[in-house]
Amino acid sequence: MPEENVGWSIPIYLDASAAVKLFVNEDGSVRLEDFIGRKWAAHLHITEFAFYETLGVFKKKLLRAELDRDRYFNIIAEITGSVEEREIEIDSSFRPDSFHHFADIYELAAKHSLDWSDALQVYTVLKGKWAGFRYESTAMFITADQALANAAKLEGLRVWNLAKEDRPSDDPGLPLDKPEGQE
Repeated sequence: MPEENVGWSIPIYLDASAAVKLFVNEDGSVRLEDFIGRKWAAHLHITEFAFYETLGVFKKKLLRAELDRDRYFNIIAEITGSVEEREIEIDSSFRPDSFHHFADIYELAAKHSLDWSDALQVYTVLKGKWAGFRYESTAMFITADQALANAAKLEGLRVWNLAKEDRPSDDPGLPLDKPEGQE
């Protein structure tokens, strides 16, 4: 996780494909960390489903011998520590057992051929606690999943597709280094 934040503050939602990149060096990891590091007090969020998906990705990496047991458990300690320290907030605004949202989430899933978890993520960013923010403070959704990025964009979300874009299309490109006078 980046230690120094400079820039402005926006709520950032990560899907599992993006969250993994914060803890395992993959294509897009450095770009993501640089971007988050430039945001002053960035508010990182992940839906509860996406959090468990992220843990599942690490388990698959362990089972495929892409991670050894020590590295796997260190990553689990890092991600749970990030949650405990509130560097990443698990957003449970819309739980899968919230049946009064079921029809809306199902409609999103059907409309964009998404699975339930992906539709829940889009719904959470659309309707959750950051939904009322506008312009530069509008929540950003970060993913490396092309289909999910397309669906989120079609729903009007501010999206960064790590798999296709070097930086968010609306990022003003603030410098990656610290402002003058900061050590």
